[in-house]
Amino acid sequence: MNHLARTLLTLLLALACALTDLPAQGAWSRQNDLPGFGIAGRVLHLGTWRNELIAGTYRTPWRDGDRLEHIARFDGVRWYALGTGVSGPVRASLEFQGDLYVGGEFTYAGGQPAGFVARWDGSAWHPVGAGFDGPVWAFCEHQGALYAAGEFGNSGATATAGIARWNGAAWQPVGGGMQWGLGVYHVGHALVSDGQDLYVGGSFDRIGNVPASHVARWDGSAWHALGTGINNYGFGFVRALALHQGVLYVGGGFGQAGGVAADNIAAWDGTNWSQVGAGVQGTIYGAIVWDLDVFNGELYVGGSFLLSGSTTLQRVARWDDTALQPIGGVSVAETNPPSVISMTTWNGRLYCGGEFHFAEPSPLAAEVAVYHITAYDGAVWHQAGEGYGIENEVHVFGRYQGDLVAGGRFHAAGGSQAACLARFDGDDWRYFGTFDGLVLGITEHNGELWVAGEFYRVDGITANGVARWDGTSWHAVGNGPSLYRANSIASYQGMIHVGTTGSPRRWNGSTWELFTPPITGIITAMHVHAGVLYMGGSTPFHAGAPNVFAWDGVNLSVPGGGVDGIVESLGSFGGELIVGGRFANAGGVPARCIARWNGSSWSTFGTGIQGATVAAITSFGGRLTIGGDFSQQQGANADYVASWDGSQWQPIGPSAPDGAVFALLGDDARGELHVGGWYLQNGAQDDGYYSLWQDTPTWTDLGNALGTTRRTPHLLGAGTTLPGARLRWRLSSAPENGLAAFVFGLQRVDQPLLGITLVPRTDAVSIAGLDGIGNATASLQWPGLPGLSLWAQALIADPAAPQGISASNALRLQSH
Repeated sequence: MNHLARTLLTLLLALACALTDLPAQGAWSRQNDLPGFGIAGRVLHLGTWRNELIAGTYRTPWRDGDRLEHIARFDGVRWYALGTGVSGPVRASLEFQGDLYVGGEFTYAGGQPAGFVARWDGSAWHPVGAGFDGPVWAFCEHQGALYAAGEFGNSGATATAGIARWNGAAWQPVGGGMQWGLGVYHVGHALVSDGQDLYVGGSFDRIGNVPASHVARWDGSAWHALGTGINNYGFGFVRALALHQGVLYVGGGFGQAGGVAADNIAAWDGTNWSQVGAGVQGTIYGAIVWDLDVFNGELYVGGSFLLSGSTTLQRVARWDDTALQPIGGVSVAETNPPSVISMTTWNGRLYCGGEFHFAEPSPLAAEVAVYHITAYDGAVWHQAGEGYGIENEVHVFGRYQGDLVAGGRFHAAGGSQAACLARFDGDDWRYFGTFDGLVLGITEHNGELWVAGEFYRVDGITANGVARWDGTSWHAVGNGPSLYRANSIASYQGMIHVGTTGSPRRWNGSTWELFTPPITGIITAMHVHAGVLYMGGSTPFHAGAPNVFAWDGVNLSVPGGGVDGIVESLGSFGGELIVGGRFANAGGVPARCIARWNGSSWSTFGTGIQGATVAAITSFGGRLTIGGDFSQQQGANADYVASWDGSQWQPIGPSAPDGAVFALLGDDARGELHVGGWYLQNGAQDDGYYSLWQDTPTWTDLGNALGTTRRTPHLLGAGTTLPGARLRWRLSSAPENGLAAFVFGLQRVDQPLLGITLVPRTDAVSIAGLDGIGNATASLQWPGLPGLSLWAQALIADPAAPQGISASNALRLQSH
């Protein structure tokens, strides 16, 4: 245990009894970013500016409460928007004369017209001259001037033909620009300077009226071909250029360079072309080298490829001057083949962006969930960012040995790979077996975890819809209950019962058996209430089409005639059975989407639900809480999740998920409501697929930061207050290589100090050195004392601040 941890633990144990808890103040947790790391959607460009990482994106995701309009900056911990961003995908950026220049497929920046190029000065966006009439793909600083290349022909009335130079007032042509007789249109994709000459690569066959096949050199007054350039039966293209040890490396989609066979990557030594090892190949879509970058003195290659000769690669490789070497790589993408599209070196790591979900193992590491951006330190892969988010739909929650378990259709949860099931151990989500299909049901039975769903195999074992975890490994249960799937699962009278297509089945310890008279239809929900197993689903062809049944261990019955539509959820509240789904009546009583059965008759709640369905039911904070596909209940802004206050449906909080909720789990002991489903945002938060409501938030951001015109230090807290969980405070956006003081207190004092507001009482202080990008961390293993509050803030020595000191926001940590 480090000095800070010992100091804090002593402080907490000594003063816990003296604390007074603040009134409850519910809120959605901000730790469940989608997916907690990386960026939602393809990353097209990576660069740096003011010692922060810049990412250009295809989509407009939310991260850390900000909508990222195609461009974002990363300080090593959090992602930030750059004002209101730009109106389309970003493909290039460059720090030039202190400002950030951005190019891509956009026509507006900060809400103002900007023809495919814009300048960010740290607070506002500006057009750059007349801009261009087509997308910008690359920037380069050469001999003190800014150059741009792209898919454009003009800047205002000036012909620029794919490449232009900025003179501080207007874009100027460079030697006549590009042409391509065989192509639809010329494009400049890449630029690099050796200080004396400027090199351009793209799709062209002439430049400045000089024959040059897709790559050329500008000496300041004229264009020159590089031998016969690159070729692929008259076509081909260059996407990337890099200078390494005096040699120009060229990547793209081609088969020859200067008449030499070269698969998609080649080297030019100033006189001759040569192969780069065996080149890169693979994928039915054709291999492409998208980017090249020098990291730790070696050349790295990124793209969409799987081989170099007989050597297996994973879309990224290291060139050792003899062969392209595997270093692990990336895998799994939404629609397009997994690809590394852009690379840059920052903070001592090689950052790779593109379209992928995982970083594959290198010799020293396991697979890492990374979500479109990952960092390689020369040995292992890392995430960019952190959080507890889940990257795809969540269908069910449960408990196993006190831990939260989530099931659904996802591949990553928090910092871990997760194949449709994950377990939260108090610190992070953990891998919990590899399921090859959707998990729909979870129950704890005889000390084991049993799951049901649309899977056929788990950890390589054929399971056919049901599997059990004995604390060590997963096991099949017989041959499974059905050739189709198991939709629901419940433990009743010492046996496992499952709902499938047709009559439900139970496991008697040796075989699966039918236990009710025949049921025609599908059972999708099971719940034990008042000693009876209730089952619901869709049974339109069963006698009476009841859709809901009761089994007491001997007899099958239909409660009050059943309901007239699909049942999707069952639960208990106030001593009654609660039924949710897609129906209009229960036993002839109007009951839109929700009804309650008291053992003898049906009734509903108010006028029911104005929506498509109620898919989840739980009890939380003494109230019935439901989730589904609905909105605006009885005048209340109760979208997708709502609670019944005794007279009407109410929203949980001031914001709600923006799509259907499939799963709920209330935990009154911890004051937590877990929400899962198919949605991307929760208000202004990117809580895709999973959200956590806390009656008394574990972490509360109290503000009170004081920064400079350049940036404002930010303190982020992570971790839960379960006994033994590790808490983390991460300071970012502070001055590089300076000093920070983490101040911790058991009371809030709001003391003025040198122009700042010091929020915590100074009960403990830890001095930390800031790294090369202005980050510092502190951590503590939480003792698990109930009712404990701890305030934290960071003070930073900052010559740029008005009185030489800046401050982060303050955080309050509340133990439940």
